[in-house]
Amino acid sequence: TKKARRQRMDLLTPLPAVEPRHWSVFAPKKTSPQQDNAVDCGIFSTQTAVHQIWGTSVWECVKAENMTALRELMAIELKNGKLLPRC
Repeated sequence: TKKARRQRMDLLTPLPAVEPRHWSVFAPKKTSPQQDNAVDCGIFSTQTAVHQIWGTSVWECVKAENMTALRELMAIELKNGKLLPRC
């Protein structure tokens, strides 16, 4: 129907915040923490981004020994639909 087609098109309309003209370049002064295995790269990259959003130091929390806790924290955030403060 026309209504359903219009709703689908609304979903395809980009939000202002995700349009490239609203992006800024992030160039950290240091490198970000690195994983020591082949499975935690997603956790390291998303947590680096979250720390940038909160303005907190990624070096204090994002460590190999914190991966289980960070995975659990991310699951809670996804379930609740909001980011929680970081250390």
